[in-house]
This record gives sequence, C-alpha cells and structure tokens, in this order.
Amino acid sequence: MKLKAAIIDNEQHAIETLAYDLQQCHSQILEIIFTESDPVAGLKRVRREIPDILFLDINMPAMSGMDLIELIADLPTRVVFT
Repeated sequence: MKLKAAIIDNEQHAIETLAYDLQQCHSQILEIIFTESDPVAGLKRVRREIPDILFLDINMPAMSGMDLIELIADLPTRVVFT
C-alpha cells in the first residue's frame, strides 16, 4: 500500500520540481493524490482526501502554511514544510 501524498505551494515550478523528484525517487512507496497552488482550495482538498503526507509551503498569500496546519490539526496527516 502506497502512502498518499499532497503538495500545496503557491509557486507552480516548486510543485512541479517536488512532484518530479518524489515520482523519480519514491514512486514505489508514495502516490501524489493532488497538488494545489491555492492554499484555501488545498485546505478543502486535504480535509476531503486526507493525505498521509502533506508537503506544504510556509509562505503563501491568503493563508500561510502555519495557518493551514492549525486548521488540519485534527487530521492524522504528517506535514513536511517546503
């Protein structure tokens, strides 16, 4: 069973680079279930899809990664700040 991963970052090139690296190095154990460049939309998807691992940008407009993590504190999702 693969870990479900998600990426939320307001910079598209950062999403693409991280997604590429994860797929090249860890595709046997990890599946990216979604990527999102809008933190508000990303929050909704995290709450709906509940990834095992969330790669999260700290500095984003509208909502910081720190704000977002407080809103998912009740979920079992592990967070890696990028």
